Amino acid sequence: MNVLVVSAHPSPTSFNAALAATVISTVSELGHVVRHRDLYAENFDPVFSAYERLHHVGDLSEKLETLTTLRPHVEDLQWCESIVFHMLKTCNGVNQLCLSIPPGGRVNQQFLKAG
Repeated sequence: MNVLVVSAHPSPTSFNAALAATVISTVSELGHVVRHRDLYAENFDPVFSAYERLHHVGDLSEKLETLTTLRPHVEDLQWCESIVFHMLKTCNGVNQLCLSIPPGGRVNQQFLKAG
C-alpha cells in the first residue's frame, strides 16, 4: 500500500518527530511504500491566499502551472492509498495523536496517550 505520512512540528528532535519516525519505520517494515511530508521542514504556507481563493476552481493541471509549490503535495495525495496525519496536539494535558485516515473511507481516529 502507498502510505503518505504528513507531519508538522518545528523541532526535528521533538517527541513528535520521534513518533513520526516510528510510524514511518513501522509502516515500512510492514511492507508498505512510504512518503513523508514534514510541513515545518519545507516551510509549507497553510494560508489560503486571496489569489488562491479567486482561482481555486477549474482544471487542476492549469492551477498547478501557477501554484507550483503545491504540485508535489497534490502528486503525493494522488499517489497515496492511505494518509497518516501526524500532528500532535495537547488537550486537557494529554497528548493526542491522530494516526490514520484512509482517503475515501470512513474516518477512523486512534489516539496515543503520552504522559
